[in-house]
Formats: sequence, C-alpha cells, structure tokens
Amino acid sequence: MNIKDNKLFYYIKNYRYYKYLKMLPYSRYKLVDIEDYSQRKERKALSHIPGHSGKILQKTFIVPITEDSSVTVYTYESIKKLIKKKITSIVFLIHGGGWKECNWSFYHKWAQHLSSTLDAMIVAIDYKTTSYSFPSPIEDCYAVLKWLRNASQFWGIDKDRIYLLGESSGANIAAALSGLATDSGDINLINGQILITPITDARMQSESYEKYKVTPVLTKNDLRKSIKNYITDEKDILNPLVSPLLRTPKFMLPKTFIISAEFDPLHDDAELYAKSLLSANVPCLYYEAEDTYHNFIFSKYAPCLNEVEKMMNSFISGHPIERILAND
Repeated sequence: MNIKDNKLFYYIKNYRYYKYLKMLPYSRYKLVDIEDYSQRKERKALSHIPGHSGKILQKTFIVPITEDSSVTVYTYESIKKLIKKKITSIVFLIHGGGWKECNWSFYHKWAQHLSSTLDAMIVAIDYKTTSYSFPSPIEDCYAVLKWLRNASQFWGIDKDRIYLLGESSGANIAAALSGLATDSGDINLINGQILITPITDARMQSESYEKYKVTPVLTKNDLRKSIKNYITDEKDILNPLVSPLLRTPKFMLPKTFIISAEFDPLHDDAELYAKSLLSANVPCLYYEAEDTYHNFIFSKYAPCLNEVEKMMNSFISGHPIERILAND
C-alpha cells in the first residue's frame, strides 16, 4: 500500500496532521551501522519526540542476570512530581526495535517524556540485543522485574504497583512476561500491562498484514525479517512466549490496556489479543488510534497522543477500566 492510497493523504484537515504525516519516514529506529542512517535523519527523528517539562532525575543500575551476565537499567523521575509526591507507581519500559535493535538516544528522550507525563517512575531496560535471540530478552526482563519488586521499597513505591509498558516487539516481550509470571506463580509481580501496537501472533496471518503491508514506517517484510532473526527454531512461532495470542488459558493474566494504530500491519494483532483477553474475562481496555501509523506514540504531532497518554496515566493510577472509558 502506497501512502498516496491512504485516505489520510487526501484528507489532511490541518497543519498538525500535515506535520505528523511529514515526520513518519523518520520515526523508525536508526542504528549507526545501517545504510540509510545519517545524523541529519537522527536529529530529525529526535526532534519529533514530545519533550518533557521540568528537570528529570536519572539514575543507572547494573542488574545481575546470571553469575556471568548483567543488564543496564535506567530510572527516570520528574523532580516536580517527586516534590509533590505524585509518583505512585513504577512503569517498567520495554523498548521495541524488532527485538534486535535499539537506539538509546531515541528511547532516552521518550523515557524522559513519559516520566513527566505519567505519575510514575520510569524504569527502562537495555536488554541484550544484536547477537542474542529468543528467549534472551525475556529472561533479561524477567530478572529485572523480580529485582524491581525488591527495589521498590527503597524508592518508597508500593511493590504491588508495578506496570509493564512495551511498544511493538517490546509489547510482545511484556505480554510474554505476563504469561511467564502466570506460569511461574509470580503473577503478583505485575499489576497491569500497557501494550502499544504489540506483536501477538508471529504467524502473521491476520488481514491487516496484507491490508497495510507497506506503510511509511513499517512493512510486512520488515516484520517477517525481525521474527526470523528473533526465533532460533521455526517451531518457536507457536510458543506463547513468542505468540502471546496462542496462550491458553488467559484468565490469570493481569489487567491490560492495548493500543493499536489504524494503518498498521500489526493492527489485528492488537485487536485480536484484546478480544481474546475479554473472552477470558481479563479486564482489558482497547483503544484504536485513528489516522495513525505504527510508531505514532513517538510523534508529538500524532492527532490522539494527548488522549492516549491521559488514558495511560489513568490506567496506572488504578482507575477502573469502566471509569477510564466513561472519561474518554
């Protein structure tokens, strides 16, 4: 699908939509060693991420995974919210990038923004990528999740107010963590999860994979390559830790807020996962961001960004889903 075939191209109603459309090709993750990387594109991508208000307190921790390995964890707290004692939760941020990529200048700025937007401490993990495949990222994140429950008391935050927040492949890992915690009897580690444009079925069989197989920021081919590079065996596609939609049963999973983008190959992955949770009587809020593409969450020009972030804050503040919907 060419961008000009999309109704958004023809029905740009105002300058905000125009600026959102213009930034789309630059919202993908850029690594120094890929062909189309340039500092100019990097600066342009970063300039479209929402800024933060006030000073942010940042700390770095090294968390052991095994005797021989560890990961780096970054925390972000708004000084203004700290003073007003408005930080009531921990949001464990799991980055996307197809499981294999990450640009910390990109996510660093987004984590800062989230810390000034949400009433929470943002904890971001730099899980192992590049030469590491499934299930390494999940193992890293699970170890940090356990560490967070113990560390929360030193930050003066209730250990029962830890939320997962992942986008794209990061949302896939978040959903996998919830399933792993359920299987291990550790479901109390997680109070809820926010899944932004998640990958939930690595079989790639839903209609949206064909309907939006070529968009400015993500293509079906991109996803196929990412999944192929992530799994170690073709049978892994059927593993619920890779394809959370295939998990049965789901009734023990934590309450969930799922956000999809209208023009995204992953649109149906998000919608079908939400329907499966609701069928299992799991409290679930589903929101479709209209007139948006994958990665819209990083654009300050996305038409619904403020609304989505307000709903995210209500969710981590513990408001019942019915109340969030009533205020929508």
